[in-house]
Amino acid sequence: MKIFKFGGSIIKSSYDIISAIKIILKEFDLSLSDLTTINNSHEKIEYEYIPDLKHRLESKQNKFGDNNSTSLLINKYITKNNKSLFDKFENKKVFIVISAFDKTTSMLEELYFNSLQNKDYSLLLNKLYQLHKDCLNKLNEQFYTECIHKLNKTFNELKVILKNNYVHDQKLLDKVLSNGEFLSSIFFYYYLYQFGLNSKWINITNFIKTDNHFGNAEVNFSITKERFKEFIDSNNKIIITQGFLGSTIDDEISTLGKEGSDYSASIIASMLNASSVTLWKDVEGIMDCDPKEHSKTIKIDEISYKEMAEMSFYGAKVIHHKTFQPLLEKNIPLFIKSFNEPQSKGTKIHLDAPQLSIPVYIYKKNQCLLTFYIKNSTFITDNQISQISNFLRNLNIKINITEQSASSFSICFNQNIEILKSIEEEFSSQLLIKFNNNLTLLTIRNFENDHKLIDYKNIYLKKRNRKILQIVFEKLSLF
Repeated sequence: MKIFKFGGSIIKSSYDIISAIKIILKEFDLSLSDLTTINNSHEKIEYEYIPDLKHRLESKQNKFGDNNSTSLLINKYITKNNKSLFDKFENKKVFIVISAFDKTTSMLEELYFNSLQNKDYSLLLNKLYQLHKDCLNKLNEQFYTECIHKLNKTFNELKVILKNNYVHDQKLLDKVLSNGEFLSSIFFYYYLYQFGLNSKWINITNFIKTDNHFGNAEVNFSITKERFKEFIDSNNKIIITQGFLGSTIDDEISTLGKEGSDYSASIIASMLNASSVTLWKDVEGIMDCDPKEHSKTIKIDEISYKEMAEMSFYGAKVIHHKTFQPLLEKNIPLFIKSFNEPQSKGTKIHLDAPQLSIPVYIYKKNQCLLTFYIKNSTFITDNQISQISNFLRNLNIKINITEQSASSFSICFNQNIEILKSIEEEFSSQLLIKFNNNLTLLTIRNFENDHKLIDYKNIYLKKRNRKILQIVFEKLSLF
C-alpha cells in the first residue's frame, strides 16, 4: 500500500481534483480514457446505492472498515469494465489523505475570529462557499446535487456557530476547522465514484486518537494502534480520508496543528505498514533554498531523515516537523513530488541517503528580537534567564535563537504583539527591555565561509558553530 497526500494550495478547482485522480490512476498504469464513467444516474450500470449521505456521515460505526459501517462511503460495485482493469493489480492499493482546499483552513480561522470580534465576515464566507462550489462543476447532475446539499448543510451549521460565537473556545475552533477536510474528502470521493473507481471514504477521527490539547493535539499512539487493528479492507483499491484531524477519547474532534495533514499521512503509513508516502506539493522537491528568496536554487534528490528533521527544526516549511518520526521507526521512505510535474523525480527522504554537503538556506520571517538588559547590577543572573525561559514556555512560545552576554540576554521568536505586552508587564520592573519586529532569521546549514554574505549593516545578531550560521537581519543581500 502506498500513501498519497493531496490538498492545501495545490487543490483550487475541479481541474485540480481530476489532475490528482490522474496521478492516482498512473499508479495502476491507467488513464481516464481507460475508464467507463458514471455519467447519469439512470444509466444501467452496476453500482451500489449509497444510503442518505446525512445518515452515513453522522452515524457512528461499530466496526471500523466494515462494509456495513455507517460512517464510511463505499463504492462497492464499480462498472464491469473498470473492475476488470483493476483486478490485475491484486496487491496494489493507494490510500489518499486529503487536506482542505486552497486556503480554506486560514479562511475558516479568520471567519471564527472575525465573528468573535464582531467584525463583518459575510464577504469571506461567500468567498469560501464559492471556492467549494466551483470545485463541483465537473460532477454529473446527481452527484453535484448531493454535494451541494452537503455544502449547504455545512455552511448553514457554520453560520449558526459564527452567529453565537462570543467566547474563544479552541475545541469549537477545531470543530469549525474540520469542515474543510470533511468537505474536500467527500467531494474528492464523489469524483472517484463518478469515474467508476473502486473506492472507499473513511472518517479518520475514528482511528487517530489524541489528547484534549485542542489546536495542537498530541497523538495517543497506543490507542491509535489498537483502532487501526480493526481496519478491514480487502476489496478497495483506493481509500480516501482526511488529514489534519483526530479525536479525543470522548470523540471530540481535535486538530494536529497547522500543516498537520503531512503528519496524518505518516501516522497512517506507520499504522498500515505502507511501502511509501508521497506528499504532492507545489514545489518540485526539497530545495537548498526557498525559490522566493533566491533566483537560483538546487533540488536535493535524496536526503536523510536526520538531515530533514534538522532543516524542519530550523524552520524549513515544506514538511510538517512531526512527520518524520512515525516513518523513521518503520523505515518507510518519504517522497516529495511536484503536483504540476508528476513525472519528475522529486526528492526521496530515507535512512540510507548520503550525507548532504551543499549549503542549505532556511528563512523564518516575521521575527521579533527581544533583548533584556540589567538595570542595577553588573551581570544578568542565571535565575533571571531561567525566569524568562519558563515564562515563555508557559506561553507556548518557541525560542528560535538566543544570545547571552554578561549584561544582556537576547531571544528571537515569531513576533506576537500580545506576547510582547505580556513580557513587558512581567519583567519591565526588574529589567530594561528593547525589541525589534519584522526581522528575518536566516539559518545556513553546512556553512563554510562568509564570502557569500554582504551588507552587514542591518544584521542584529550573528551566531555560528562548526556547521551552522544563524543571522537575524532586517535586510540582507546575497550573491
